[in-house]
Amino acid sequence: MRNSFRLLALTSLMMLVCVPMSAQLPDSVFFNSAKFDGNEFKTAEDLVRKMPGAEMKDDGSIMINGKSITNIFVNGKQYFPEHEYVDLGLSVKWASCNIGAANPEEVGGLFAWGETETKSDYSYSTYKFSVNGSKGSYTKYSNNDNKSVLELDDDVAHVKWGGNWRMPTWEEMDELRKECTWTWTEVNGIDGFRVTSKKAGYEDRSIFLPVNKYSDAAALAEGMYPSYGAYWSSTICHDQLMIMMADRDHAWGYLFCRDAPLGNGSYRNEGRSIRPVFP
Repeated sequence: MRNSFRLLALTSLMMLVCVPMSAQLPDSVFFNSAKFDGNEFKTAEDLVRKMPGAEMKDDGSIMINGKSITNIFVNGKQYFPEHEYVDLGLSVKWASCNIGAANPEEVGGLFAWGETETKSDYSYSTYKFSVNGSKGSYTKYSNNDNKSVLELDDDVAHVKWGGNWRMPTWEEMDELRKECTWTWTEVNGIDGFRVTSKKAGYEDRSIFLPVNKYSDAAALAEGMYPSYGAYWSSTICHDQLMIMMADRDHAWGYLFCRDAPLGNGSYRNEGRSIRPVFP
């Protein structure tokens, strides 16, 4: 069962000053407030708690005076954009689609780790953070800065979707693997995994992760596509589990085939799919 952010009209409650709706953004509401900076609204539940008279429905929508909106802007910043998610009972909610996809079975865009645009060449010579176009030396997320998780400016899920959407960390990806049942299946002719929650009360909820033609020349030459898929997390490989991946050339993610989903560290320049999460 999918939830979607269907936020409803905000009135002049709690001394908020509303701004007229934009004709270019139907079913949206804008408001400014000297009292709030918007950080209070990290989840729909936060909004319900802050707004007197608000009510959350079973499908995740919020009712205020019976009017529906799909986007909310707080002091000029967008929150709760119209992207569907599925609550699997885990630490984060998972988007129904990949970045760049309109339906769950669509691959969407492929992105190098930490880049926010697709491209035709995924070699190190085009990699955003590479020094001199080769692996082993980086301008960011290196041994110099010791950053281990993508900052929001380098997180394609946050850049493309806004609000509090972001890429999953490795720990959140691993939670998805451990706390769900992975079933190889097909949706509209596309292979992939149906990932179904094992949490009590959430067993009827799932997401679909399609295979993708990720940009690994060796894998493509071996005929892995369309039986393999690859997805990035926001976490770099360093001092974790595998000594060979402690040099920050790699980042964590999933490489899966019909047999199993596998935790996998890959070179940062490779193009992979992105499945966003909402905290």
